[in-house]
Amino acid sequence: MVRPKPVIAARASQPPGLSLADFLCHYCCTVSEPSGNCGICILAGGLSRRMGRDKAGLRLGSRTFLAHIQAEAQKLGLPLRTIRRDLIPACGPLSGIYTALRTTRADAELFLACDMPFVSVELLETLLASWRKNQRSLFTLCKGKAGFPFLLPARAWPIVERQISIRQFSLQELAAVLKARLIRPPRAQQSGLLNVNAPADLQTARECWARRIHDRKRSGCCRVKKPAKDIKIGPSW
Repeated sequence: MVRPKPVIAARASQPPGLSLADFLCHYCCTVSEPSGNCGICILAGGLSRRMGRDKAGLRLGSRTFLAHIQAEAQKLGLPLRTIRRDLIPACGPLSGIYTALRTTRADAELFLACDMPFVSVELLETLLASWRKNQRSLFTLCKGKAGFPFLLPARAWPIVERQISIRQFSLQELAAVLKARLIRPPRAQQSGLLNVNAPADLQTARECWARRIHDRKRSGCCRVKKPAKDIKIGPSW
């Protein structure tokens, strides 16, 4: 169920001399009474052109990428959704972002990408802690660029819609328009930012996974378990 949002009334109150982009940023991204009510969305509706197949279904060990990400996100105890079908398709990640924000019941959404199987609950907790101190748009900073994971207030959907209408599909552009904060994770959490876009990246991810399993076995922290079934959590749009 889509919550109504008073954008038309707010648009009528736009002060003279203030650009539409700045007005939307102020109106849509300012939380007057922070509540910390946040959901989680995994974006899995991309075309995967460089990989040539659905990245969410790629495997590390006995689980798919999507199942690895779901397992970590579930530890936060927040509402979790997987976005597979977009309200406005073929607009890059903004398609899934727009769909999530238009259909959420939360005050904000934490966005995860289905091609980042090493994302950790510790990294997500770092972002949530920062968000709760100052509830503004927040992006992870990796290699000098804004990227996943990131948090957006639900009221930011008109800005995302505007970016789509002018065919600006870049996360960098979205972060700039939102005047988002950029957070560089602690070094120990940066391995969770590895994303898998192409076959060469998949090979790198599988090598990293093999090293992790080897290290855990050597340290005595890893016991052989039966293959886990993929986790199915929350509605899929």
